Amino acid sequence: MTNAIDLGRIDPSTEQVEVDPQLAARRRRITGLDLARSVALLGMLYAHFGTSAVGNTDGWQAQVAHFTNGRAMPLFVTLSGCGLTFLLLRSKHPWREMVGRSALLLVVGLYFEIAVPIAVILQSYAAYFLLAIPFRKMATKWLLPSALGFVGVGA
Repeated sequence: MTNAIDLGRIDPSTEQVEVDPQLAARRRRITGLDLARSVALLGMLYAHFGTSAVGNTDGWQAQVAHFTNGRAMPLFVTLSGCGLTFLLLRSKHPWREMVGRSALLLVVGLYFEIAVPIAVILQSYAAYFLLAIPFRKMATKWLLPSALGFVGVGA
């Protein structure tokens, strides 16, 4: 039975639990993951725009931009994989959701590639998200050999 304290309140006339949608959505969030995502996103933004935004190529701003350059991306990639895993676990239609997300990432990535003179990896994420779908139901014993195969092809 659903715990009424956690999700909402019990309607006395029907004795049914009325779920508060905001509370239910909040309980599905993982605070640590959200915090790590924000750190990764801020690191990526600062690495790309930090010194140009403050107009200073010397001093602590330049040192922070130099430090974040290339270091935020691995965290961003790892967290993207975690988010993708959680999405696919709860999704009823993973192909539909991933095709939509991939299309959005592709469009936004191409826009940034053309409009802003920085290198972005969003187009790669679009392809990776689509490639991840067939692996969601693969037996665990085949995941490592598959990963090694992709590393071998990419090397």
